[in-house]
Amino acid sequence: MEMSGYGYGDRDLSFTCHGCCGDINHDFIRVAKFKNETENLLLRDWPLGGTILSPSTGAPDAPNVSSADAGQFPNTFPNRLIQVELRSKIIDLVTTNPYVKPTMNDVKTLIESAIINKNTIRKINNTKTFQISTLQRAEKLAIRKMMSRYWENSSIFALELGGAVIRQSVFVDKMHGIDWLHSPAARKTMDRLVLKYSRFMDIVRDNRLHVCVPTLDVDLAWHTHQLSPLAYFDYTTKRCKKFIDHDDKMDEDSLSAYFEWTSKTYEKLYQEVYSECTCWYCEGIPSSPDPFVLPTDKATQPSAPSITPKQPLSSDPLSTKRLSTHSTTPAPPNNVPPTTPRTSVPTPRSKSPIPPPVPLSQSVSVSQIKPLSKKPTKKPVSELKQKAETSQQEIHIITVGGDIRI
Repeated sequence: MEMSGYGYGDRDLSFTCHGCCGDINHDFIRVAKFKNETENLLLRDWPLGGTILSPSTGAPDAPNVSSADAGQFPNTFPNRLIQVELRSKIIDLVTTNPYVKPTMNDVKTLIESAIINKNTIRKINNTKTFQISTLQRAEKLAIRKMMSRYWENSSIFALELGGAVIRQSVFVDKMHGIDWLHSPAARKTMDRLVLKYSRFMDIVRDNRLHVCVPTLDVDLAWHTHQLSPLAYFDYTTKRCKKFIDHDDKMDEDSLSAYFEWTSKTYEKLYQEVYSECTCWYCEGIPSSPDPFVLPTDKATQPSAPSITPKQPLSSDPLSTKRLSTHSTTPAPPNNVPPTTPRTSVPTPRSKSPIPPPVPLSQSVSVSQIKPLSKKPTKKPVSELKQKAETSQQEIHIITVGGDIRI
């Protein structure tokens, strides 16, 4: 069942303005938000979203007002672009005309048309004719970072928190399914994932140009750490020399490629499997002397390579499936299907006129096997007993619905 609606939390938001009779949707709200923050930039000198934190360090960064190059600071280039060149064009996007339906694509078009002009770049950066008049890499990055705060964000915050909660629901469901909280080996599990999380952060620090993707256990440590914002900020800035953001908005194709790279890098550095099964069984039971008590000593458990084959790992980080030896059996040799051995039970020789009841499909063998009759033969049990004793031939007695079949 697909749920749909027209409220603020729905994708197809639609509301008719009682003043201008125009249609209010998410696209309109995003442009109106950008227009309001442009007015705050012009009137109050409040910077636009995404222009405060430095892309290189993740910390707040601003130029010295008294410095000569304050007007050329790359991180604040989007603010200068709006103030100098696009101020009136941005404000004019939102009108009372119900037939004008602006989107963030219109803002993107205005910015692209402005930055291709060299004279506009000189004017914005207050540079001379003989100085550089093309857009620098840091300035391009600043524009992309600023636009990401408005592109698909209808909320009043720099991040769309409603969508973030929905995306995290998948992670919450997986954590609830694993239920580490009630595992008898929870303490050892937490110690192991904290060590793995520390190693993960080292990989992030040493590979600035790569995107590192965590496993479920590493992601649990990562999410928990961010619940203490100040401690997390100090930890990442000291260990990684920059603030590490947790970006969970990524398409699945890119996520799979980055996860495969992270897995290979981790295995190469630490000689351990990066993505392994973390269920209760693999965390405790293999080394437990008592099948009802999970061990708490990780050292007595089989090493990860012993339960995970040495082969390329799956590149799908969204899948929770891991190779498991919980219920596997060796394959029969030469592709012969497995058979169940038949247990021979001698025919009971009793003097009673009626032999003991025989369970359904249980065979009674004496010497040689005689094919079963195709048609059921209704005969007294005593007569069948007498034939078995005199002829010494094997018969199969099968009870079916009260009848006796030979």
